[in-house]
Amino acid sequence: MGRHACILTITFTMSALAAAPTGQPPAAPIENTKELHTVLAADRDTYFPGEAALFTLTVRNPKPSQLEVPAPFSASNSCFALRKVLDDGTIVTLSAQPICPSRVVDPAASSIAVLSAGEHRQASLSADTLAATLNASTPAASARVLNRPGYYQLEYLYYYAHPSLVFRVALPRFEAGAIAKLQDIVYADPTTNKIVKVSPYVHAFAVRWNNQSFICVSQNPETKDTPLAPDARGNFGGADFPYVRIAATQESVKALIATADAQDHLTIAWQDAAGNWQNKTLENYPAESDAATVHIGLDPTAERLNAGADRQFNGPGAPADARPGVVSPTGLYSAPAKVSRPYTVIVKARSGVDSTRSAMAIVAITPEAPIQTARLRGFAQ
Repeated sequence: MGRHACILTITFTMSALAAAPTGQPPAAPIENTKELHTVLAADRDTYFPGEAALFTLTVRNPKPSQLEVPAPFSASNSCFALRKVLDDGTIVTLSAQPICPSRVVDPAASSIAVLSAGEHRQASLSADTLAATLNASTPAASARVLNRPGYYQLEYLYYYAHPSLVFRVALPRFEAGAIAKLQDIVYADPTTNKIVKVSPYVHAFAVRWNNQSFICVSQNPETKDTPLAPDARGNFGGADFPYVRIAATQESVKALIATADAQDHLTIAWQDAAGNWQNKTLENYPAESDAATVHIGLDPTAERLNAGADRQFNGPGAPADARPGVVSPTGLYSAPAKVSRPYTVIVKARSGVDSTRSAMAIVAITPEAPIQTARLRGFAQ
C-alpha cells in the first residue's frame, strides 16, 4: 500500500452480537437471534486481486435448550453488505442495496429454523459469487471491485446478529506467466445438433508479495489462450477469472512453465533467480478452498474511537509518531491518549487452535482528548 501496516496479534474466543434493528417489537424467533453465536470467516485475511476467496458463515445455538430463529440461509435471510475501508477509517458502501447472492441459499429451506442445544449450521459464499451479484445490481460502480487494493468489510445482515469480517486485497508484483492447453472439449449443440469443439487452457503465473513468491493457477479452464502479463508498473492487477495459490517460495521466480498430459494432469515448473527449478504436479484441477475447520471472527470489525499505548504497529496513513493502543487478551482495545492527526490501526486476532486462521479489525483513531475503549468480540470454533 506504500505505507507500512504492522499488525498486532492477539488471541481470544468470545461471542459476537450486534445492535438490534429499530421498528416494531420483533416476533419471538427474531428476538431469539440475540442468543445466537455467529461468525463470518474467510479462508485468508489477505488476497491478491481477483483471487478465489471463500467466506464461511457459522450460526450456533450456545444454549442448553433448543432455539427457534428465522432460517439463517433462506431466500429472505441471505443478504450481505460489502464496504471499502479507506485509509482514514471511513467506510464506503459499495452497493446501495443489500447483496443477496442466490447460490448461498437453500431453496428448500423453511422460514423458521429450530437449532438444538449446541447445534451449529454453516453456509459458504465465494468471492466470485459475491462480485457477480454486486456487478449485476450496480455494474458501473462495482466492475472488478475486488481487484482493487485496500481493505474491505463484508457483513451478514441477519436481524440482531450482524457478523462481519475485514479482509485485505494486496497488489503484488508480477513475475512470470504461462498457459497449458488441455484436451479439447467436444459436444453436440442441443439447439443445432452440430458438433462443437472448445479448446480450454489453464493459466499459471507467479507473483511476489511480502518477501515471498506465490505460484497461482486458474480455478477453471479458460478459452483465453495468451498468458497473463503485468500492468504498466509491473504489478499484477488481477485476472478475468478466479485463481488459487498452489505453492510459495522465498526466492523470486525468473521463469515459469505449465504443461498438461493426456489426462489433463497439470505440472507447473518454475525457475528461481539462482537458476534452480522446482515443480508441482496437480492430479486434480485446483478447486476452491474448502471451508475452514477453524473459524475466527471479530466484532466489531470497523470502529471509530477518540484518542485515549505500547506496542508499536501502524495503520495506513499513520503519522511517524503514531502509537497503536493496547489490546488485552480478552479483546479490549484501548486507544492512545494523544494523537496528532487521524490515522487507522489494524488489529489482527489469530486462532490459538490453528495459527493459520486469523481475522482483522480496523480502528480509526481521531485526535480528541477522552480515552475510549472498544470491546473486540470474537468467536472461534
